[in-house]
Amino acid sequence: MNYQTLEDLGRRMVRELRERLGFPEGVPAYLLWASTPEELWEVVQDFARREAPRAGIPSRALLSLRPILLKEGFNIVALVFHGGQLHLQGTRAQMLPAIKG
Repeated sequence: MNYQTLEDLGRRMVRELRERLGFPEGVPAYLLWASTPEELWEVVQDFARREAPRAGIPSRALLSLRPILLKEGFNIVALVFHGGQLHLQGTRAQMLPAIKG
C-alpha cells in the first residue's frame, strides 16, 4: 500500500493537472476533499456558494460536477479554472485519521 499525506497527494494532483493542461504554476488551483463522494459533493456545493464567486469561478461550472464525482467515486478533486473552463483531476483515496503524539 502507498501511504501519503493529503497535502502531498494534493500537491501532486495539482502539479499533474497543470502539467497536463500546460498551465503555469501561477494559475490558481483548488483541492477539495471529503471521506466519501457524497460528502465531497457537499463540499463542492459549499465552495460554489462561498469561495467560487470571489475566485471568478461560475457556480454552475462547479454544480455540473455532481454526476462525475458520484459516477467516478472521487473523494478528492483538484480544480483549475482557466480560460473560462473548469478542469479537474480526481481520485479515490482512503482517509486515515492523523495520530497526534
